[in-house]
Amino acid sequence: LLLRVAQTRYDNQPSVNNSMPVIDDWQPGTLLVHRDYGIGKFLSFSKLDHGEKKQDFLVLEYANEDKLYVSVNHLHLVNKYIGNKITQVQLDQLGSKKWSQRKQKAYQACEDLAVKLLETHAVQKGKGAPVCKIEDNNYNLIAEDFPYQTTADQERTIKEVLHDIQQTTCMDRLVCGDVGFGKTEVAIRAAYVTILAGYQVALLTPTTLLAGQHFRTFNERFSPYPFKTALLSRLSTGAQSQQDITGLANGQVDMVIATHKLLSGKINFHKLGLIIIDEEHRFGVKQKEMIQAIKNKAHVLALSATPIPRTLHMALSSLRDMSIIQTPPKNRRAIQTFIETYNETTIQEAIQRELARGGQVYYMHNDIAQHERIKENLHRLVPSIRIASIHGRLKKTQLEAIMIDFANQAFDLLLCTTIVESGIDIANANTIILHRADTLGLSQIHQLKGRVGRSNHQAYAYLFTPDETLLNKEARARMDTIRKHTQLGAGYQIASEDLEIRGAGDLLGNKQTGHLHQIGMELYTKLLKRASMALQKDQANLLETSECEFETIVDCTIPQQYIEDMVTRLEYYRKIRLCVDIPSLDQLQNELQDRFGLLPKSVVSLLSQRKLQQKLENLCIDKILIKDQQCTLQANPSSKLSAQSILAKAQAMSYKVAFLPGHKIRFNHNSNKAERLQHDILALIS
Repeated sequence: LLLRVAQTRYDNQPSVNNSMPVIDDWQPGTLLVHRDYGIGKFLSFSKLDHGEKKQDFLVLEYANEDKLYVSVNHLHLVNKYIGNKITQVQLDQLGSKKWSQRKQKAYQACEDLAVKLLETHAVQKGKGAPVCKIEDNNYNLIAEDFPYQTTADQERTIKEVLHDIQQTTCMDRLVCGDVGFGKTEVAIRAAYVTILAGYQVALLTPTTLLAGQHFRTFNERFSPYPFKTALLSRLSTGAQSQQDITGLANGQVDMVIATHKLLSGKINFHKLGLIIIDEEHRFGVKQKEMIQAIKNKAHVLALSATPIPRTLHMALSSLRDMSIIQTPPKNRRAIQTFIETYNETTIQEAIQRELARGGQVYYMHNDIAQHERIKENLHRLVPSIRIASIHGRLKKTQLEAIMIDFANQAFDLLLCTTIVESGIDIANANTIILHRADTLGLSQIHQLKGRVGRSNHQAYAYLFTPDETLLNKEARARMDTIRKHTQLGAGYQIASEDLEIRGAGDLLGNKQTGHLHQIGMELYTKLLKRASMALQKDQANLLETSECEFETIVDCTIPQQYIEDMVTRLEYYRKIRLCVDIPSLDQLQNELQDRFGLLPKSVVSLLSQRKLQQKLENLCIDKILIKDQQCTLQANPSSKLSAQSILAKAQAMSYKVAFLPGHKIRFNHNSNKAERLQHDILALIS
């Protein structure tokens, strides 16, 4: 996926984006979309004869069992199909005009949508924003106070956010990262910089419990500083709430952490600089409209493990900036997940195993009326167990007391509703049981699973559903997604599949959603991006980066002896092709060496090829063909290659150069082989 990511450091000096591309798993049977041929099914990844050498090819099956062989040089033309997951998707027919017609109609629809979206986006971005910038030595105080080592993803995201809040245009950034992956630390540092710059911060949370936890966390981190932080929720007293509301209006309160009370319309800010929305997927459209009303000219930072489809689609369409935190904390283990029909023996064994190692258990059942009956049943299964029940109908003092007692291990099992979905951090609870998991949304399940596994102990999640034959198509699709994505950092993939199941939301409307389903979300997003760039090209002289087709006789492959697993080998081909700059390729090279050992010559050539391809794409070169002693470039008419510079360098390096009709440039050398040509061409055109 092509994600627009800020490319400057916190100190506002230019830098390159060294983030690694997000890669989803392509397994045989996955539906893929080829830009030129349409929807096909991934069959295999095979090594086949190609001229004088063997090369890796992606084998796709189309209608009538026709096969398409895609070389690794053309993997950028293929994306995973994300569209309609509920109804059966028809494979396209090779040689048919139907695919190109569907794609053309989708592009025309994208042009219409791009006009409306860009107008809305321009209004949002056009508002003046507070410039939140502080001295480096002041920022280092909060950074050095962090008790853990930041991950590479965290560090990159922090730099992107801090860069954004220093600008005069409003930030609208989504941070996507799994539960416990460090999104809160990003928010803490952004809030710290904003307050020191002289502005106020508002943190909006969906639940009282999460608001209370954030209040404790921020107060702890901000304790060395003269910051005044307020809490507005059901746990706040009337007198204290009124005092804090007055403090926000006159500037005496620097930061407020609040639930929906913040959206009441009765709260005024003296100098609001930043709004942080935690668990953004928990807020509805009306609530987000109210957020728009209060933010005025403030920066907006949204945090979510599983963004709702509408939000994700806006980020993928470059209407919102997005940062992804995929690196898990050190020693974190993936949660072992079991999906099965209701089984008392399994429940009994799961609880007894957790209690035997001194741990605690969550048991989620959303029907409050059934809680007493479930308690009796659990006491029958495990007689000695200590159980507490928690739900939204309890008084605020009861809620707080029960959670404190559970955190202090006064109870073994917490019988709860989805009220515990957001933010409760109890490291000793490492088993969760979800009753009727089929009635929950994907993001709810993922968030509830995140209540366990917060330490270095192995965590377990048991999802009980009726017999699969009784589930509707959407419920089966949700369970399949949870079953497939059990790895750490799977929130982004789950959100993408949620978009497949639920559609893209109000952003598109029925007509646009139909086009998305017909060609797949990734290609649709690229077409929308291209349409947006075409409009901006007239307004801001933006050039669209070309895609350079690369043909070479140099062996640029990943040998099977180096990476045996087919899916992993394909994954690294795609990672290399999706790297957008040299630092990201260098990072990927280090990853390959750490994981698989010293790079073979052909892998070194593959990385070198991609570096050259990046340069060619930036120079608007459409195609390069490398043979022994000869290299031909096909330039785009908009290319700004300097003929005079090329001639001077060619003469100095003993190359003959010819400028041919059709914007072609040919380089010849009497003795240099293809490997040397591939190495020299970068110097010749730079």
